[in-house]
Amino acid sequence: MEGCFNKLKDIIARFDLQNKPQTIFHCDEIGIQRDAGIQKVLCKRGSRNPNKLVGSVTKAMYTVLMYCNAIGDFLPMFINYKGLHLYSTWCVGEPEKARYNCLQSGWIEAPQCLYWFINCFIPEILKLDGTKCDCRKNIEMFCLPAHTSHLVQPLDVGVYKAVKASWNGILRNYYNETGYKNVDKLVLPTLMKKISEYACLSRANTIGGFEGSGIYPLCKEKMTRKIEIAKIIEGEKIPVFPLPHPLQNQLEP
Repeated sequence: MEGCFNKLKDIIARFDLQNKPQTIFHCDEIGIQRDAGIQKVLCKRGSRNPNKLVGSVTKAMYTVLMYCNAIGDFLPMFINYKGLHLYSTWCVGEPEKARYNCLQSGWIEAPQCLYWFINCFIPEILKLDGTKCDCRKNIEMFCLPAHTSHLVQPLDVGVYKAVKASWNGILRNYYNETGYKNVDKLVLPTLMKKISEYACLSRANTIGGFEGSGIYPLCKEKMTRKIEIAKIIEGEKIPVFPLPHPLQNQLEP
């Protein structure tokens, strides 16, 4: 992890980004599920087999790419559907300026990522103050270490937990209002638009994610400490403290 920190430090110094948080961006995808999660059911005392009808709770999900900078500017969402063809009816009532694509697997793969970068990311950052200085020539991509998204990726650290909680609330309201109709591609854009009305995408959450991950302000201690904690939890590095001899004798059968 120290090597990752040093590379990031070099990039920030080379492009003179120490005091330019508006030019430091993070993007990450999130899976939007149709299941609203476990809910409590109120029923009369003594009732047998209480239950509540819900919409389809299959494992199906939609993939959404969100991206923002270190001062909390969120740019339009990129929504990727599972399918061979994209239909205009799947893009109605969308979040502001959202972009869409589709792929048979439903995941965002290399072609979709390249399309997003050229047609979404670059045009949008040109509109932001302080990011217009030959950005096409000076963009540096930096991949954070694998399997550490919950520790060092700003959106995972500060935003996505709140997004998922807000989404569950939106989904429950939708089910209650519609009699538990399924969330299909015709409905998803309207529901995703509601996400922006919640505090989950606030500047405070976003700035906290960058700071908590140690990316901005750049902090080696925060970044490396989290990784070490993860190794201990995952069993890669477990400290062993031998018991004092008298106590060890007492524990022997």
